[in-house]
Amino acid sequence: MHHHERHDGTGYPMGLAGDEIPEFAKVIAVADAFDSMTSDRSYRGARPVPVALDELRRSAGTHFDPVMVAAFIRALEREPWQPPRRVDPPPPEVAETQIKDHDDPTMPIQVVTGP
Repeated sequence: MHHHERHDGTGYPMGLAGDEIPEFAKVIAVADAFDSMTSDRSYRGARPVPVALDELRRSAGTHFDPVMVAAFIRALEREPWQPPRRVDPPPPEVAETQIKDHDDPTMPIQVVTGP
């Protein structure tokens, strides 16, 4: 619930800051951002790992807890991470009906009702 809170208090859903943010949410925030930056999205290609790490460093102290960013970077130095191989997107008819990227801001919100 709180992995979109920001270290400086400008995040959501509650505007928590610093130590108010649960520790697990701070960990997830860094990992989720790294995953998002280094994964192909429907609206852009994956960024290289060094570029993603630079962005985490720049955002430490404002967006992310600097302790968590430092720990994440140390972990990657011990155990380097390789992005998954690039996968060709599905044909348009499949993409339209079966694939939804919840992080894609161009995708309309889909409300599902019923059982």
